[in-house]
Amino acid sequence: MKKPKTTHEVILEVDTVGLQAGYDPGKTDLNDFCQFIGQNPNDNIELFTTYVGPGDTITWSGKSTSSDVHTVDIVGITRQTGKDLIDVPSAVGLGKMNSKVKKKYKKNDWEKYNLFFKISGTGVKYEIDPIINIYR
Repeated sequence: MKKPKTTHEVILEVDTVGLQAGYDPGKTDLNDFCQFIGQNPNDNIELFTTYVGPGDTITWSGKSTSSDVHTVDIVGITRQTGKDLIDVPSAVGLGKMNSKVKKKYKKNDWEKYNLFFKISGTGVKYEIDPIINIYR
């Protein structure tokens, strides 16, 4: 029996007002301003893991938790370490990206990746390094 394919929505919530006011490159802890929906608020954002199956789709997007004017745009996703689990991500609408999980990987294979985002109206690019893990 074939396993159903799933779409995983990975949504990054950002205190855009606080981040813009308190950002110091190389010194700012993004844990103070960012969190993924579904993440335990006490966990480090870089340990946030999306559990996927081969052939699944991952969609990344962002939203501001402190401003109705700001948007959080996902502008890039690159592999950092581990297996090369996903196809090259592509833009799907304003500030969103998605990718398919390659089918050749098996349970417990993982990839740590760089997720880049910008706050609308700024040229600053921020980076977080979460994880993808094959669970089935």
